[in-house]
Amino acid sequence: MRALSEISVRYAGGAFRHGERKFPRTIIEIRRIEEVLNTMWRSGEEKSLKEFRDALKKWYRLNLMVIENYRSRRKQ
Repeated sequence: MRALSEISVRYAGGAFRHGERKFPRTIIEIRRIEEVLNTMWRSGEEKSLKEFRDALKKWYRLNLMVIENYRSRRKQ
């Protein structure tokens, strides 16, 4: 839940619309990972805990990349 909280705090309105235009493959990957995370969460299998963490880290990094890129372009 910490990753979700950190993304929420950093989120900038318009970042994902920007991402859809500039990084469509990244946005598709973020959505794919969200589906994987939701499936893993619902299954509740402990054996997939490492896989869940790995997917969550990747989701977090990709989201931050889109948000930071959007913010840096707004400053220009």
